[in-house]
Amino acid sequence: MNLKTWSLLGVVALGLMLSSCIEDDPAPQTPRSEVPAKMQGQWMYGTFSMTDFWKYDGSYVGNAFELAVAFDFKKNGEIEMYFMSSSAYYNCRTQAFTYEKGTVEFHDNNSFTMHPTEGSYRGFYTCSPSQNFNRKAKPDELKASTYYYTFETDEYGKEHLVIRFSPDDEDGSYFRPMQW
Repeated sequence: MNLKTWSLLGVVALGLMLSSCIEDDPAPQTPRSEVPAKMQGQWMYGTFSMTDFWKYDGSYVGNAFELAVAFDFKKNGEIEMYFMSSSAYYNCRTQAFTYEKGTVEFHDNNSFTMHPTEGSYRGFYTCSPSQNFNRKAKPDELKASTYYYTFETDEYGKEHLVIRFSPDDEDGSYFRPMQW
């Protein structure tokens, strides 16, 4: 090969290398702020049934009812949110799972706004398997949500992150620190 051919191959190779470094669909830029030290980490709110559900044939179906919401706040302003619901009835079990990931922006009024950039939804129905689904969230489903928070100590001296949907909300959801 002559010098011209080598030069052309070099230019083509360089172009291919550079184009492989460029993302086809870059993630949208969303507002973020550093997460306060007290909020950093994993927090979960959850309830579950103290009863178990058994079919008439004696096989175990699971807890009659479960519900959990979890947040994972990263110092750099990234956030992940999980929602899980499950219930058993007669011979059936229904489960729903939502996952969202994005950035979080903290405000001076003890609130934060989650800006999801990706997510997924899953539904599972033992009695209607044709209705099961597992899909990525569509862009128009990823909406920013603002929450209001405080920290409260219970009668046992344990501190909880309390999250509300509005500043006037009297009832909040009590999240405990977790590790997973």
